[in-house]
Amino acid sequence: MTQPRDPIHRPGDIVTGVVVEHRHFGVFLDIGDEEPALAVITMIEDDPRATPMLPPVSTSVEGVLLGYAGPGHQPRLSLRPSDIHQARARR
Repeated sequence: MTQPRDPIHRPGDIVTGVVVEHRHFGVFLDIGDEEPALAVITMIEDDPRATPMLPPVSTSVEGVLLGYAGPGHQPRLSLRPSDIHQARARR
């Protein structure tokens, strides 16, 4: 994953964002970065067999920044409770 020149957040940071859009592959969140952050469907629930419950649009949620992807440096997030717990433990 690439990283923007002056990122607001760094990989491993716990961020709070507002869900702005649902797509069949995940959710987009406004975390205050230039690009909306993406949490793909497999990064929402801990159980990979579970059908994820997508947080409603306009809901504020926490996630862990995994990194930045693509030429637009889109932030990628994990909303998995276990990843958030691990990120808190590293603080």
